[in-house]
Amino acid sequence: MIIPSADLFASFDEVTQELLDKLGHALLKPDKKRKHDKTYSNVEAGKLLGISESYIRRLEREKEGFPKVRRTPNGKRLGWTLEDIHKMRDILGYNPSRADTPVRVACANFKGGCGKTTTVIYLAQRAAQHGYRVLLVDLDPQASLTSTFVSEPNSPIPQNATLLPYLEGECAAEDIQPMPSYWPRIDLLPANLELHGAEYILPLRQREEQDKGYRLWALLDNVLAEVESGYDIVLIDTPPSLSYLTLNAVWTAHGMVIPTPAEMLDYISTSLYFRMLSETLFELERANARMEGYSDEDIPENLRKSHAFVRILITKFTGTSSAKEIETWIRMTYRDYVNTNVMLRTAQIESSSGELLTAYDRTLRKSDKTLMRAVENINSVMDEIIERAIRPVWFPEETEKQVEAL
Repeated sequence: MIIPSADLFASFDEVTQELLDKLGHALLKPDKKRKHDKTYSNVEAGKLLGISESYIRRLEREKEGFPKVRRTPNGKRLGWTLEDIHKMRDILGYNPSRADTPVRVACANFKGGCGKTTTVIYLAQRAAQHGYRVLLVDLDPQASLTSTFVSEPNSPIPQNATLLPYLEGECAAEDIQPMPSYWPRIDLLPANLELHGAEYILPLRQREEQDKGYRLWALLDNVLAEVESGYDIVLIDTPPSLSYLTLNAVWTAHGMVIPTPAEMLDYISTSLYFRMLSETLFELERANARMEGYSDEDIPENLRKSHAFVRILITKFTGTSSAKEIETWIRMTYRDYVNTNVMLRTAQIESSSGELLTAYDRTLRKSDKTLMRAVENINSVMDEIIERAIRPVWFPEETEKQVEAL
């Protein structure tokens, strides 16, 4: 018997949701909110604060209002929570410097599985460890970023919590409100499957409302102008396609991180992505110029889109001879735009994602050398992006000018 495909796929969805519900209840009790409850040692806290372990102990003993280390009932030291470390920052005045304007970063590539969401997850958590306040924007209807950061994974994301009502014209930009995540200093504009409807709604509204100045590529810019106050960094996760949602991310971003594995098909795919992105941005610039009264051949520079930085990040690096060869090609092609540090492919990253955890959620023990190496690698990659790409947007004098490589 041949089953109509729509019915077959609906049955697939039904049994999958049943299994996910069971898994969700196994991972987290329905009435319990998830928290980042990892404890940090004095050494880890000292590295994040830039002070010595002995100085932390001294402050704990002598400074009024300083957090007290968490202990077991029998008095054994457990360590500090990230909230404790943030309180130390506030007391010591060690919060990171920043300018008034948050830096918006889009993580994009139209090939799935290249590490976009993983990059956003770890960049957000590493920035939060350093004391930055981070807003995550999930534009991918698959909502993997949302599933990772929501406090209650068992609870569905209502449509009115996503950007879709604004994209449909049913609410104003200022009505969109981020939700807290399970990580301190990270908030979230979530996604769900219904967000895919934007791909049909936006071009329709562009045709109907163009004479009113409607710009389908600038809608996210309108939302962020209303909600980003109070954040230091805005990180945008995009769908694995050059969709209207992705174009919004690219258009509003101050900088871009483009993950690509060191594999032949990914190398080719990324080059095609740059071609499509270039052609599409040219078309958006022309459309933008026409709406401002300019001709296609006379686009002023201030109406052209420029990014303060573009970082190509090699992800899922295995260290094999073929991966090293493709890495060489990537560096020869894109030169100074390629991140120096590569994101290694590790079992810790892959196993953690299956448990709705990250490597940063796990307590570091000296005996777990594999986890320590994975975290050290993640730290080096994310710190490079923060220090050499994001911070120079605020403080250009902190780094050498980016060399024009192409």
